[in-house]
Amino acid sequence: MDLNLLRKELLSGKRRALSQAITLTESQRSEDRTAAAELLESFSAIPGKSQRIGITGIPGAGKSSFIEGLGSFLLAQGYKVAVLPIDPSSPISGGSLLGDKIRMQDLSQHTHAYVRPAATGSTHGGISPGTRESIRLCEVAGYEIIFVESVGQGQQEGHITQLVDLCLLLLITGAGDEWQTMKKGVLETADLSIIHKADGKNKEQAQKTATQYKQHSQSPVISFSSLNPQQNKWKKLWEDIQVLFQQKDISQHRTQQHRYWLQQYLEKTCLEQLYLDPEIQNLFQKAPAQSPHDPLYQARSLITAYYKRITQK
Repeated sequence: MDLNLLRKELLSGKRRALSQAITLTESQRSEDRTAAAELLESFSAIPGKSQRIGITGIPGAGKSSFIEGLGSFLLAQGYKVAVLPIDPSSPISGGSLLGDKIRMQDLSQHTHAYVRPAATGSTHGGISPGTRESIRLCEVAGYEIIFVESVGQGQQEGHITQLVDLCLLLLITGAGDEWQTMKKGVLETADLSIIHKADGKNKEQAQKTATQYKQHSQSPVISFSSLNPQQNKWKKLWEDIQVLFQQKDISQHRTQQHRYWLQQYLEKTCLEQLYLDPEIQNLFQKAPAQSPHDPLYQARSLITAYYKRITQK
């Protein structure tokens, strides 16, 4: 693959190049991962000017319809919009339905929108392994608003805050038990909580639910419906979101995220190097049979053995 050509086409906003680049970062092949790192590094001097917005909420909260509605409104205002939905992988097959492209028909077909579903794989926290890289690639390709739609399964959802500038939490009425499992992970870290599907007979109850959640949330709580909302409602919502951007130190937030991901990749790279060492692989395979040694003791012994090997080279 010609990285220089790919870089040039990405900067010119070519969708095919963006898809190729994201596929490259998702690859597990050693040579592809090296190429992906070089490609991303070539953009390091380009400042990130996009607004990264996370959308989370339990299945059924209407995340896709919300993004479809808000995204369509933003496209009408002249923005370029990218959506990175995360679908859960099957614990048995490892596959994923990746159905958000089907649910977001209008966005998927718009020339100024880009929808790229991904699967969680073995990654926890409602995100996929390459979400951070996909965000950056969408950014350099000229997309000004980037939505990340997380899986929405439990309190590990808080991990999405390490990817986005703002996190919007979609709630629905009558889901108290489900939200108890999620409360500690994201309710306290959401920048805006939205009681969604506040329409028809559910409108009054949604407003009551919003009042209840305001007692437990440190961030604003509103009720909203994506079902045939008037343009001025989307306009008011977007203005509220922009106020949140103005109130938050995005630069400091991204610096903290940089530190977080540096640590994550450092730990991952060290483990990979450890497991690739042939002698350590041999010791690792034999370790379980070497009772009565404790796994903690054996792990420290393996690290010591690896350190001795690399210092003797």
